[in-house]
Amino acid sequence: MAPQKIREKIDLGQAGIGLHKDGYTVVGKDREADEFIARQLCPESFHINYTQDTPETVFKGPVLDLNI
Repeated sequence: MAPQKIREKIDLGQAGIGLHKDGYTVVGKDREADEFIARQLCPESFHINYTQDTPETVFKGPVLDLNI
């Protein structure tokens, strides 16, 4: 299954796994989730190819002022 199809079937906070004859693909819901998953996998133990294939997340709504 293509990463985009996996991404459509999962919710935020979940990861989808696609199995292939050459290995597997771990997919997050958005770019930030993909980056988090890539950081959690230990590159010393696995052969990891990280592909940036998701659009940047656009947050709609007011900006939170953390200085209040």
